[in-house]
Amino acid sequence: MLNIQTDVETWMKKLKFSYWNSEEILAQLDSECGELSTELLERYGPKPKKPTDQKRKVGHEIADVIFALTCLANSHDVDLAQECRRAMSTTDPPEFSRLHGIQKHIASLNGKALPPLKIYRDLVIHKGILGTELREYDTHRTGRIGEGMADVLTNTVYLGTTLKIDLQRAWDEKMDIRYGRDKGRFSSP
Repeated sequence: MLNIQTDVETWMKKLKFSYWNSEEILAQLDSECGELSTELLERYGPKPKKPTDQKRKVGHEIADVIFALTCLANSHDVDLAQECRRAMSTTDPPEFSRLHGIQKHIASLNGKALPPLKIYRDLVIHKGILGTELREYDTHRTGRIGEGMADVLTNTVYLGTTLKIDLQRAWDEKMDIRYGRDKGRFSSP
């Protein structure tokens, strides 16, 4: 299991939260992707940042997308590490238990990186396919939801890797923010 899934499960139990249903989590994933797209457009597209706009870190926005996706995976008992290994056709189990491992694998592929907005486009396409797969799963208990989640996650990590963002650090920072008074709970050693 991916370490971030354990982080989210711990956070949920500590705060005595329960996971939302699939539609609610998917709506939250859409919201987080919207915030990420705004940041990407302001940095790499034609949309200038307004002086009144809050300055955000792209890494934190990516971490929010990953958080929503992780909640979805946990609510359906999907092992994201296993699904990512399957999606990327690799059998390197220890590396895929942490975000650094997935980033390292993507960086090792040595392909020419796509521009950030094209990677984001692919992320959104896979998110749409995941929504269709979730509808099928919720209706008939069939479908490839784990594979769909892995596709969204790998595109999200690919985006972070291309932008040279340390996603594990961004994740830890966002989890520290979510935990509030328990600062440092998720900081990497």
